[in-house]
Amino acid sequence: MVPIGGGDPNDPGAPPPTCANCETQHPLAPTVAVAKTADPASGAAVLAGQTLTYTLSVTVGNANTQSDVVLTDSLGAGLTFGQVVNAGDFVAGGSGSVRTFTLPAGAAPGSYSVVYTATVDADAQTSVGNAVVPTGGGDPNDPGAPPPTCASCETEHPLASAIHVSKSADPASGSEVSPNDTLTYTLTVTIANAATTEVLTLTDTLGAGLSFGQVTDAGAFACSGALSCTLPAGTLPGT
Repeated sequence: MVPIGGGDPNDPGAPPPTCANCETQHPLAPTVAVAKTADPASGAAVLAGQTLTYTLSVTVGNANTQSDVVLTDSLGAGLTFGQVVNAGDFVAGGSGSVRTFTLPAGAAPGSYSVVYTATVDADAQTSVGNAVVPTGGGDPNDPGAPPPTCASCETEHPLASAIHVSKSADPASGSEVSPNDTLTYTLTVTIANAATTEVLTLTDTLGAGLSFGQVTDAGAFACSGALSCTLPAGTLPGT
């Protein structure tokens, strides 16, 4: 602010107003935005034993951070922490399923990332997910300092169906048989992890010297011809 006037307008030597405190200065508080992504992308189906890669990103705006930005990342049931692939400017900590990644105070405006892996457990069921909770970045002495924002801080991956098919015979395979003997075959499907997402078709071809008889128990299958049996999409885990 610059003050003028107040004196004799006809006196060019009239003293101007004095101003002891005519300027103000307000530093901008830093902004901190956090995001989490996964490879494969969140929502994609995964398998037991598969390795997932997670990236946590922090974007600092306006000014340097005034306190540590701490990302607390919790792995959900069915996930086991692997390793930090690229820590970047973060300090990794924590243990087990709860991990921390700390971006020290004084981080300049810009983007910072940390990358780590986790493995889908063999006994994982239905889906696996995790979430990150960010804190810090603002004035540590200001209880009203805005917390970091987090637009996408959770991931979820459904488990893909694991399907195992087997065939048995009565008499057992390898047993000696005679002309006109009736052989009974059993086709077994075991579904694990999640419901099927498409129709499962079993096509059974009889070799030379065999004639098809009949389906004695179709169970959950729809069978036709000699022989094709289908299990509908959406069949739940089981045998």
